[in-house]
Amino acid sequence: PEPIPEPELRPAVGTGPVLDPLPETHLEAVSGWITPGERWRLFKPKMSVGGSKDPGDNDIVFDIKQVSSRHALFELYPSGDIWVTDLGARNGTWVNGRQLVAKERCKIKPGDQIKLSQQLMLRVVRPGVEAAPDVASDKGLSGAGPGGARAPEPAPEQPPKADKKKTR
Repeated sequence: PEPIPEPELRPAVGTGPVLDPLPETHLEAVSGWITPGERWRLFKPKMSVGGSKDPGDNDIVFDIKQVSSRHALFELYPSGDIWVTDLGARNGTWVNGRQLVAKERCKIKPGDQIKLSQQLMLRVVRPGVEAAPDVASDKGLSGAGPGGARAPEPAPEQPPKADKKKTR
């Protein structure tokens, strides 16, 4: 007797929702106790970050005591929009130098810097997407205010005035 051929497996058509892929997006360490350049991919629509290692608490764990157990929530959309929400972190969540209030949700973009403590500064990275020109410097001195308005830039430092010799 000849072996019976196995049926050919084909993907089902029209049996489930079509899922839009999420744009490849990473959090990259800029400074702090983590090696600069180290990356973590945001691979789900909602990802929590924090210090807790308890199962189910965080998708990305930062073992730094100044990072709250459930520190922040990152949301990623197929459109490319990215949002971060402070989850009531004791040391706060900072976006481009501006501290979010507890439970505040803020739209972010590639190049933006997210500070979770003095020991952890992250940058949003999307391969193939250049950072916007108005992104804050590594010092985190500027940022968006409520409603997306940018805080005024500090006045440039004036050079010291030269001593004028007194003439009589």
